[in-house]
Amino acid sequence: MLTQDEFQLDVVVAHLARLCPEAVAALPLADLEWILADFVINWGQRLVLEEDTWPAPVEREAARSFAQSWWPLFIAPDFPRVSDEQLRTLALAATCFLLYIIYQDEAMDNPDSTSPAVQLAVPYALERWYHLAALLFPPASRFWDEVRQLMLDTSHAMLAERRRQPPRPLSLDEYTQTARGRIAFTRFSTIGLAMLDGSADKLPMLTEVWNSFSIAPLVEDDIGDWKEDYSNRTYSYLHSQVLFSPPFREEVEAGHLPDMREIGVALFFSDVAESLYDMAGVEVSRAQAIAAQNGYRKLAELGERTHARLLRRRGELAERKVRALMRHLSWKGGQDETPFDRRGSERSGFRAEGIGGRA
Repeated sequence: MLTQDEFQLDVVVAHLARLCPEAVAALPLADLEWILADFVINWGQRLVLEEDTWPAPVEREAARSFAQSWWPLFIAPDFPRVSDEQLRTLALAATCFLLYIIYQDEAMDNPDSTSPAVQLAVPYALERWYHLAALLFPPASRFWDEVRQLMLDTSHAMLAERRRQPPRPLSLDEYTQTARGRIAFTRFSTIGLAMLDGSADKLPMLTEVWNSFSIAPLVEDDIGDWKEDYSNRTYSYLHSQVLFSPPFREEVEAGHLPDMREIGVALFFSDVAESLYDMAGVEVSRAQAIAAQNGYRKLAELGERTHARLLRRRGELAERKVRALMRHLSWKGGQDETPFDRRGSERSGFRAEGIGGRA
């Protein structure tokens, strides 16, 4: 989260005003891709349109990798009737829409600690994306109905997530439904491209593909942010599987939550994270096949890249576990103790199948 000193509302408003088609008309699409991603990564605090202020190539490449999952530029070749001018404007609108969601989510997640400036930035980002989208789509366009629905889906998912306080058992089906809603806003670019391309009849298929793709970044976020989410009492499927397994169930149901260290040990000895990676991989592979069958080559390529990333991160997780286990085996403590301490080991349910078993 950003403090009042770190987040400058005036800077954001000024940058949003600079995001107009004329300002990016001369930029190569490859540069526009990472520039807009860098803008979002920095919460709207940095906009580097002039080449002499561009960050190092490695930083640009990291932003470009992020951009390809969210912006319309990478998958645009699948929509050949969309002009470069339309594409640039849609990319700007998608940027402001994403910022709007980020600001709103931050304000809801941390209402007591989020800078008031972040909350005040929400309507500015919303107004800017609406203004840019209106340059492309008339009031009667189906685009607005589709975007209204995805905003509603996102809002419902946000509310459902916040109703998990105190924590409660969460099924995998419920998790995936909420996950699709949480990330529904990323369909913005696909909806815009399909409408501009004249292929609105493909929207049901594209929605199905994007819904399956969207599971991956949510799984990665939930695994990577489990500590922060637990501290903020934003409980995910990952937490649910541990908290309502035998070592903790009784005390959780009595209203007492284990500390962070105990949860970490329990997650280490479970396979919940691996199960989530596997589930996301199946979803992405299915979506990739649907995209390929319908001739959406770049969408299929995006699915292939996403699946490879999931496999790599699952492998990295397994490697971290092996290294930690090796450190444990070489530990010089007492014969009946472990590096995690006796209480942590017992309460973590140290067993081969892991806590809660496979999802």
